Amino acid sequence: MTFTYRPGAGLRLRPAKGLTGTAATITAGTTTTGAEGTSAAVSNSGTTAAAVFDFTIPRGTMPAIGFNFNTATTDSDKDAGDCWFNNATPASVTVIYFDNADRNANTVSAWLDTFDDSTSSVKGTLVGTPAASPAGKLIYNVTGSVTDGTGYRKVAVTHVAGTTLPSNDAHIAWTFSRTGNDGQDGENGAVAIEGTPSANNLASWHNATTAKDSGIAASSVVTASSTTTLTNKTFDANGTGNSISNIEVADLASAAKTGADTRVVTGTAGSNGNLAQWNSDGDAVDGPAASLVTGARQQGKETIWVPAAAMTARTTNGAASGTAEMSTNKNMVRTLDFDTTTQEFAQFEIAMPKSWNNGTVTFQPVWSHASTTTNFGVVWALQAVATSDDDALDVAFGTEQTSTDTGGTTNDRYIGPESSAITIAGSPATGDVVQFQIKRNPSDGSDTLAIDARLHGVKVFFTTNAATDA
Repeated sequence: MTFTYRPGAGLRLRPAKGLTGTAATITAGTTTTGAEGTSAAVSNSGTTAAAVFDFTIPRGTMPAIGFNFNTATTDSDKDAGDCWFNNATPASVTVIYFDNADRNANTVSAWLDTFDDSTSSVKGTLVGTPAASPAGKLIYNVTGSVTDGTGYRKVAVTHVAGTTLPSNDAHIAWTFSRTGNDGQDGENGAVAIEGTPSANNLASWHNATTAKDSGIAASSVVTASSTTTLTNKTFDANGTGNSISNIEVADLASAAKTGADTRVVTGTAGSNGNLAQWNSDGDAVDGPAASLVTGARQQGKETIWVPAAAMTARTTNGAASGTAEMSTNKNMVRTLDFDTTTQEFAQFEIAMPKSWNNGTVTFQPVWSHASTTTNFGVVWALQAVATSDDDALDVAFGTEQTSTDTGGTTNDRYIGPESSAITIAGSPATGDVVQFQIKRNPSDGSDTLAIDARLHGVKVFFTTNAATDA
């Protein structure tokens, strides 16, 4: 500090310049999203000389129609502005209920009624976004009608995505995207006509896109319900390449032989629906049912019988091999015997035919039991896995299906009901070998037989999609 005296001016005091201090700092800290409708805020988590400003920014208003979620699942009106499901598991929801007013008391019933306006089977898509956790969206397709529930609407839906159920009274915003109407059916493709067709004649395909007159009158076609007289018609020798079904022998008129391929038709009347066949004298006699005569092996459901003797008991918890002789006629049966308390297993393999469609299979157990007085229920289970060339042998079996049956009489044969479809693990392919594992489920409440259940074998049912394995 400096003192200066000047005559006439007096004493002047002049403070000296101080030391340079440390500069203050300001740093941006955290930014937090606040709840919708709250005010923005800032706080200093540092010091006055080194400030750290933390910001809280409220979430903006959701650009959708907002409702308050209600965790109830009953089909009845709830509080104003509520929405709720018919199931507490989002993936199992089939109906969403909406109050006729949103959470801001705006009437939205007219908007809700548009959800089923589309003529498409999928009317549109509903997306529900929880305001507190937008990532937890719930998405549903509207697949049915909107029904008036008096004060609320019921919307039939199918789940698409989302697994988290919002908490009670949580704000959830809904948007709806409508599907366009079904378009008109397209016109049929044009078919070219070769030549000049005759009226009332049948057409035949000349190639994939061209038809021509077959020369056969539609009125000449023999149908199952018509009566048609065949006059001077020629059949191949021995009827090769031709078949006539539902013929009674008495309906065939006698005729004289006029050549090597002409037969005299005589004999007694046969059974309706049977074919006629020639005997050694050249007479027509009653033959087999027409329904038994086919040009090729049919496709569809087939059966393979696998006896217990063809099965292998597992080394670990394997079923016991057994035989039983019947007391009077000494009939013998070879079985695998499954314990009443410990779960036991047996396995077998089938090299599936090429005609197999590589799909699911079913089974029926054939079994019996020795003498016992009460509790005769047995639950059998079968599972399978397919393996191809050079596949590992240590592979997991697919999901099992069961057949539950009830015995009751000592040494009677029981054939259980056919199981549900068994999905074979291992992505079955043509030429695969399928390994099956059968077991008894003694822990199942329906398995009550207090002694060993004797397995005689199983019927395995599969489906073919080809007539042969060629």
